[in-house]
Amino acid sequence: ADANWELHIKTVLQILKELDVNKPMLYVFNKTDKVSSIEQLSTKISKYQPHVLVNAVEKENLQPLIDYINNFT
Repeated sequence: ADANWELHIKTVLQILKELDVNKPMLYVFNKTDKVSSIEQLSTKISKYQPHVLVNAVEKENLQPLIDYINNFT
């Protein structure tokens, strides 16, 4: 929903690098209900792995995140 989402990711990654944080990361893209085309979004976010798409408007839309966490090893 934020036009600057890629800048936000870049900023967070830079801060984590400066803090010497080297941990597994999951990109969670929220507010997918606000996106006009999931296909276009999927193309843009394909470089951010692993990732899940959610929208917190309805509980069942959090299932991809819950599934990922439950299967995390």
